[in-house]
Amino acid sequence: MKFNILSEVMAESFVIAIKNKLSENCHRSWEQASGKCLFKLRRSRYHADAINEIYSHISGLGPNDFKIKAGTRDCIIPIEDRFFSIYEGKYARALFYHVDCFFESAKSCLDFMLYMLSNVGLLKNPLNSMNKFCTKTLKKKNKKSEIEQMIMDAWSSWASLIKDYRDSFTHYTAMSGDHWSTAINIKWEDKLIHVAYFLPDNPKARCYSEFTFDNGYDAKACTSNNIVKLESFTRELLEVIALNLKINLHKPVKIQRIHKSMRIGNW
Repeated sequence: MKFNILSEVMAESFVIAIKNKLSENCHRSWEQASGKCLFKLRRSRYHADAINEIYSHISGLGPNDFKIKAGTRDCIIPIEDRFFSIYEGKYARALFYHVDCFFESAKSCLDFMLYMLSNVGLLKNPLNSMNKFCTKTLKKKNKKSEIEQMIMDAWSSWASLIKDYRDSFTHYTAMSGDHWSTAINIKWEDKLIHVAYFLPDNPKARCYSEFTFDNGYDAKACTSNNIVKLESFTRELLEVIALNLKINLHKPVKIQRIHKSMRIGNW
């Protein structure tokens, strides 16, 4: 049974159906493993949606909304051609925050996938990093299982890039300083504003001066494409787990809501 999207309700029904097939002493560990992976997935979706909204906000601004005055934080800076500018308004920092957080949460989601798969016995003693698992463990194996080949294919085709951008922004080139403050490009065309925030072509470079931007790899396009791939891949893995446990995916799952209060402080 295939689904076009992995909604929160659909993901929860998968988790419950799988839990019901496991022995009772495995319920807690499965809830933790799947919960960590799906939380990071939903967080990645949140940041990807926020990036789209910020692009829309900037695109919806008109000439009267801008203060064309260099040196302030709420402005656009004209460059050689009057139809091109650099945006430094109130949405700029929020865009940087969400781009950075998207790659961090998406990379964590990929890592927690291994924990989730090992919890149901589909992987044996995997490393806690998908990068290390693919480049060290799987690379040495001539014969891979179906699930191992799925992971390797995803890593080779798109997932490794998420890790590269996360590592770049986390360890080597934090998105702050003058070089990022002027990174949001504005193009005026037919009285409309087009926005572009380009990511480096070579995220493995260890400093900003080594980055190239020749490919025009836009942050919105990058995060929008990769969240779809991440959700689709998570769904595929959950389907493999369900089929391996001989779960009927057509059978509806009852989702119970148990409300518990949590005391915080001395109120």
